Amino acid sequence: MNLRHITLPALIASAVGALPSGHQSQSRVSTLHWAPCKLEGINPDLIKLPISCVTFPVPLDYTNPNDSEELPLQLLKIDATKEPVLGSVLFNPGGPGGSGVEDVAIKGHIYNEVLGGQYNLIGFDPRGTGRTLPFSCGLNWTEAPSAANLRRRNGVAHQDLITMFNGGGWDDSTYVAEKCYEAQKSKGSFLSTAFVARDMVRIVDSLGEDGKLKFWGASYGTLLGQTFAAMFPERVDRMLLDSVVDGKDYMEGFWLRALEDTEKSLNGFFSSCISAGPDLCALANLNGPDTTPEWLLSALNSAIEYLLANPLTAPPSLVPFVWNPTPATNLLTTIKAFIFTQLYHASRYPDMSAVLYLVLTQNFTAILQPLPPDSQPSPMPSTLPWNLAAPDHFWGTACTDASFRASNPNEMDPLVREQTEVSGMADGFIGKTWPCAQWKMTAAERYTGPFKAKTNFPILFINGKYDPCTPFRSAQSASEGYEGSVLLTHGGHGHKFFRHPSICTAKAVRSYFVDGKLPKKGAFCKADVGAFEVLGTGGEGARSQLEEKLKDNGLQDENDSRLLTRMLEYTALDISGEN
Repeated sequence: MNLRHITLPALIASAVGALPSGHQSQSRVSTLHWAPCKLEGINPDLIKLPISCVTFPVPLDYTNPNDSEELPLQLLKIDATKEPVLGSVLFNPGGPGGSGVEDVAIKGHIYNEVLGGQYNLIGFDPRGTGRTLPFSCGLNWTEAPSAANLRRRNGVAHQDLITMFNGGGWDDSTYVAEKCYEAQKSKGSFLSTAFVARDMVRIVDSLGEDGKLKFWGASYGTLLGQTFAAMFPERVDRMLLDSVVDGKDYMEGFWLRALEDTEKSLNGFFSSCISAGPDLCALANLNGPDTTPEWLLSALNSAIEYLLANPLTAPPSLVPFVWNPTPATNLLTTIKAFIFTQLYHASRYPDMSAVLYLVLTQNFTAILQPLPPDSQPSPMPSTLPWNLAAPDHFWGTACTDASFRASNPNEMDPLVREQTEVSGMADGFIGKTWPCAQWKMTAAERYTGPFKAKTNFPILFINGKYDPCTPFRSAQSASEGYEGSVLLTHGGHGHKFFRHPSICTAKAVRSYFVDGKLPKKGAFCKADVGAFEVLGTGGEGARSQLEEKLKDNGLQDENDSRLLTRMLEYTALDISGEN
């Protein structure tokens, strides 16, 4: 099968004709009745600014004008703190499956500072996330087909995706697809990104402002933003898209572009480690003065080769939820998944280096030792989390959006082979996307492109060159599709620019939203601290020292100081696990 040329099913013409066009008349009076609120499952100490909430009804199915059933969207607002108020910005933190309500509630004071205090901040839970039609499949991994043959699965060299796929990946994907269909078949077709874009049109119209969308999207939020901009280009005002997803690759369901820069991100980690020195990075002097990024990568490959020849089983306490279809899994896959997830966060680089020290010295016994009693994970909270859809929400949106389907393993074999060629880190993540090929729910509406338009106001794209899951090339391609847009290169590490602070980047965002000024083509903003220094910048004393260090790097006044403080609070949330 030629994966590059798949004929997509057309929408029923009568249904398309019934869809809202985005040209609805604008009322300048808000129809939303906000009220102060408390959020179940969110620590109130993390909420720094007053919040108000509203439940906002939208059509469940935009393609069926005869269906009167409504979907209650959960919205949260933080009011602007300075005059003049320039409008309201909607947020999507990524995923798919991230809760905008939770994100704005916890990080609203940070966004408020970056935006100069002049915007109302609105978080909403897209379909399938948070408390808006939460997508949960009731999965029990001990029932998965591969769990019955754990010994064989644990003996598989997981770096070989074909072996991994044939050794349980297809069967486990069948299990996920069937369980999710059983649990969500009545509403699972209404979770597409295209429908979320239409929900945003309704939200914008209800605000009683100018009828234009002001939006800040990160990761999957950039896919949502691109979709909105392509469907409703005349509705776009300010739109910031940070850490950019490739729209075509995502909508096809191939995930061939996502991991293109993962190994580059890992090499950047090794280089930053050596620059930081042994006081901050455990690997920096592993080979004495001859330690180089190339040597560290070679040592990692030696450890991987050992685990390929001598498979070890990781206990459940070590397995991150990236792809975990059994009570325990191969240690190599666990290590790959750990590296992949830690590369998102510069603040976690020191901890990552400590674990990789054990890996590179092949001290696997220490890795597999059970945690001491005082280091065991905290018990589950007594209240439900706000995001009731976690962790199944990824499939609810991504698989509903994806067009590729396979009826048997042979039809999927060419795709898995292509995924193998993209990155040596693919076995730590890509299996999570495989259930989409067997998804049994068809989106009522799926936007498949083109991802290009002349928007009412130009889009600002931001991307780093060391992002493990949204490669720089994706941002370049996206920016080329939207006339007048600008791509700002963020010189930090990790996924999302906040995770490796740069006052330059933050000020560019503020100037874009407040003054309507885009950076120059080819603009570059360097990070203000080394990647391994991010962890130590959360305390007041460390912050003061950092301010002194940054005086020669553009830290000029009190406004810059407040920006820096807020960005460091964001990294502190990363460290605490709240981000």
